[in-house]
Amino acid sequence: MTIEQINSLNQTHLPEFKTLALSLTRDGDRARDLLQEVNYQIFKNRNSFQYGTDFSAWVKRIIRNVFISDYRRTKRRREILAQYGLPTGFSSDLTVTNKGTDLLEAEEVTMLIEQLPCIYREVFLMHFQGLTYEEIAQRSQVPLGTVKSRLFKARSILKKKLNGRGLRA
Repeated sequence: MTIEQINSLNQTHLPEFKTLALSLTRDGDRARDLLQEVNYQIFKNRNSFQYGTDFSAWVKRIIRNVFISDYRRTKRRREILAQYGLPTGFSSDLTVTNKGTDLLEAEEVTMLIEQLPCIYREVFLMHFQGLTYEEIAQRSQVPLGTVKSRLFKARSILKKKLNGRGLRA
């Protein structure tokens, strides 16, 4: 059986298959996952389909078998986890972050901040150091609205440049 024939038959009977998968899993997402696995099994075992037999019945049998296999596998995993617990080697506490990429990104961000026009860079750096809008306005001797506007503009420029470089903004 060719892939085109399987696709055609599969599309014809798809509502039946969705209904069966949904009745077995009782969850839309799990039903879609089940049908995805079933499609793989259909293509993998397409040579075992015998012409003249009912395609719908053949696929429904595959759906049931895949569901039962997944159910048994999940049940075994739960029993093993209940008996032995999680392996200690897989604890998220033991993972190590790669600080090298963070340092490279920090250097690029610092370089981009230095490229900001002076009026935006000064306001941005003062805010980055933790000063409030009012404190920045007093030090810069500009109105509060101007501080907010310059800070917004500095952030916009940086965000645009960071997105252009593929960095997190």
